[in-house]
Amino acid sequence: MTKIPLARFSLILIQAESAPRDLGRESDGGYRARKFVGSPPDAPVQELIDEHLRRVGRHQPPEIVCNYLETQIAMVESGAGLAIMPTLALPACLKREVTMYALVDPSCPARSTGS
Repeated sequence: MTKIPLARFSLILIQAESAPRDLGRESDGGYRARKFVGSPPDAPVQELIDEHLRRVGRHQPPEIVCNYLETQIAMVESGAGLAIMPTLALPACLKREVTMYALVDPSCPARSTGS
């Protein structure tokens, strides 16, 4: 089976606009102790996000798990926690009262199934 990338995207961290802006530096894991909203652990994008979080020292899964990015964004907007998601979610984020931060590393190829 051959796999080919379908899209390239980066990851962003989002938080409620009303949350304190001091997240610390990503390389210092400044946000690793905060509550996270994420996807189910078997979702391919969540596997990439978990890999990123492990690199900055966070090894536990998200405290809140939602099946849909829109739900995750709404939970973040309500102040339930932070979320890391693909830039593909930018249009949905722009409709909410959330602040977005580009993550310096990684740039992630979308996973795909091939034949």
